[in-house]
Parts: sequence; C-alpha cells; structure tokens
Amino acid sequence: MTDLSQPSVAAPVALRRHRLSVEDYHKLGEAGVLNEDARVELFQGDLVDMAPIGNFHASVVDQLTRVLDRVSGDVIVRVQNPIRFDEHTELQPDLALLKAQPNFYRYAAPTPADVLLLIEVTDSTLKEDREVRISYYARQGIAAAWFVNIPDEVVEVFTDPASDGYRQVCRYRSGDVLTFAPLPELRVEVAGIF
Repeated sequence: MTDLSQPSVAAPVALRRHRLSVEDYHKLGEAGVLNEDARVELFQGDLVDMAPIGNFHASVVDQLTRVLDRVSGDVIVRVQNPIRFDEHTELQPDLALLKAQPNFYRYAAPTPADVLLLIEVTDSTLKEDREVRISYYARQGIAAAWFVNIPDEVVEVFTDPASDGYRQVCRYRSGDVLTFAPLPELRVEVAGIF
C-alpha cells in the first residue's frame, strides 16, 4: 500500500545547458541574430546584457580616452571593443591599454596576454562589476585594472592578480593622481574624472 498523504519529492532535473563559444557568438552576429548595436557580451558561454551607457559614464570614458591617447609608447588604446579571454568569453571593457601590434589586432582579438591595463567605468552596475568582472580579470591574470566608481567618486586600482582576486587594492579620490608604473608618463588627476 502506498501512503499518498506525503508528497513525494523528486530529485531536481538537471537541464543540459548549451554554452556558446566565441565562434558561435560571432556567427550569431554574422547571421544577423545579433546586430552591430546589440548591447551583449559573451561571458563564460552565456550572452549577458550590458547596461545602457549614460551621459556621465560616456563622458568619463571620453576623458580617459583623451588622456590615454596622449601616452607615448608602444601601446594601443582600445575603447569598448572586444578582448577574447578564452573559448567561451569575449568582453568589451570600457578601456584597454594593449601591447602595440602593427596590424592593430585586425585578424584576431587581443587576449589577456596582450593587456597592460583594463579600465571599467561603472555606475548602475557597480556591485556586479566589482564582484564578477574584477574578480574574473584577476583569475585571467590581468596585471592591472582600474575601477572608476562614479557614485562614490573613487577610482580603485587593482594589481597583483591571483586565482581568488587581486591581492592589492588602492583607492584614489579627488586630490590624488593615478599613475601606471609601466608607463611613467601616464598621470590622471582623479578630480578631473568626476
């Protein structure tokens, strides 16, 4: 005899998930499924919506671009363009300083080995960017990342990456000057950003 008074609890069904590769992601674009203006990135096999870019965010990116463009040296300044992290992740950080390459990465996206510095400008996605993106950059071995925190008017500089995050974090506020050891001529006054 079966006791029907107690509901049976079945083990959860594990759905099989299809992880997109960077190749799949680009095919979606080529087929017109994702158009050029689609605000998505590929993160660990998933298409992830990107927040709309507000005016303040855009102006900070433009200001930093102007400063970075003045840096002499063998670097390329990349603005909101892809970096291929692995087979399943291609992100578009706000700014990247890359090792120079004569063809400007025309035939292949830069990888973490090509990155000198990544800069993320954040406002509405502050918690997500700090907890997910910055820790991911550390696990990928990105040597330095700047996190421009608009609401708090602070720039957090992350260095010394490890598998569990960055070991060194310094915060800079109005009155401080940001520098970057590999490019000593790079100096950014924090007050000028906000």
